[in-house]
Parts: sequence; C-alpha cells; structure tokens
Amino acid sequence: MDFTVNHSLKKLALVGSTGKMGQKVIELLSENSWKAKLTLSSSIHLETNDILEKPDVVIDFSVPESTLKWAQKWAEFKSPILICTTGFKKEEFETLKEKFKNNAWAMIPNTSLGIYAFIKSLRAYIKFFSDIQSITIHEVHHVHKKDSPSGTALLLKMAMLDAGFAGDIQILSAREGEVVGTHTVIIQRSYDRLILTHEAHDRRLFAEGALLLADNLANKAPRSQPYTFDEILS
Repeated sequence: MDFTVNHSLKKLALVGSTGKMGQKVIELLSENSWKAKLTLSSSIHLETNDILEKPDVVIDFSVPESTLKWAQKWAEFKSPILICTTGFKKEEFETLKEKFKNNAWAMIPNTSLGIYAFIKSLRAYIKFFSDIQSITIHEVHHVHKKDSPSGTALLLKMAMLDAGFAGDIQILSAREGEVVGTHTVIIQRSYDRLILTHEAHDRRLFAEGALLLADNLANKAPRSQPYTFDEILS
C-alpha cells in the first residue's frame, strides 16, 4: 500500500490545539513541506460564530464536549472531519452521526500507521487459528489519560470480533507515569500463546498519521457512516 501524502490541504482547522497532540500537529506543520494553513487554532474562549472561513478539513484532538460544541459548525460548512478524540458515550456518537450525514468524516482513536498494521496482523491471526481459547488486551497510558479502557484497546477488541473471534475479550488498563501508549494482545491457544505488542514512543507518530488521514479524507464523498482507517487509505 502506498502511504505517499499528497500534501494537498490548504486550509486546516485544528480543534484541541493547546493539548499535547495538537501541539505535535502544529510542530509537524512547521517542519515539513505541508502547504496547509492553520485557519483555526481553537481555544476555550473561541466561539463557533467567530469562524467564517470554511476549512478544507478538520482534525479534532480535543475532548467530547469540545467535539460536540463544534459539530454544528462543521456540519454547516460540510467540511471533512477527522475525529481523534476518545471517550464518547453511545448517545454522543449518534448525535455526531446525525450531524455529519452530509460530511466525509471518520472517528479514528489511534492514527498511527503502526497500530493500523498491528490491527491487520491481529485480524490475520484470528482468521488463521480456529482453536483460540482466550484473548486479553493489556493497555498502559500516562496518568493524565481520562478514559479507560483506551479508545485504541476498544478498537483492537472490535477488530478481532469483526474478524470472527466469538469469545470474550478481556481488557486490562493501567495508568503509569508519562507512558505515551502501549497495547499488548495475548492470544491463548491449546499448546502455545502469542503475545503482540505495539509501543508508541513519541506522539509525533499520531500527528503524522492524522495529517496523512486528513489529507486522504478531504477527497472522500460525504456519508452518514464514518469512514474506517482502511477506507480512508484505499
């Protein structure tokens, strides 16, 4: 698969710009050959009516309250939006689904290409082995992370269930120091055990992935159902 970025974005809105991930996106934009102009750098004092210029795409690395606050504005603009925020309740997701029925949008809790490859590997394992007895996901993040289990852990679980595993998948969560993110999947079979781990060492990998995904999402057709990682890169 070709992961070449077109760098076609010109007007980028970034929600959550003051957070750690937002700062990484800004840092990457200043270093690389992106042509994107940051037209919105959200702050707690900024109101939706203050934004008059339609962005080519929106990247949201904020919190559910902020995502929901800005949803109507992006719906009016019909701008493509990549939501990287986690911790949404079921009813909040349904609200976004209704708001963005005329947008191209995606909800990707982990934007690293490494985790994307990790998920594809897990799917292959599930389809290859018919005698899996149990699966456990162990996720570790920094002590400041609010949601537990992590959005990535839930994504891993859903991917394996969708791949055909019919048993229960246990998620164990830990919050330690300043850990960026570590996800370990333990697959237990009758006579062996497979252990796969993805470790994030720098938030830059999420920023790079988010810009790549946003660049591709900007060219997708609007629809009410959010695009998946696979669909955005296809």
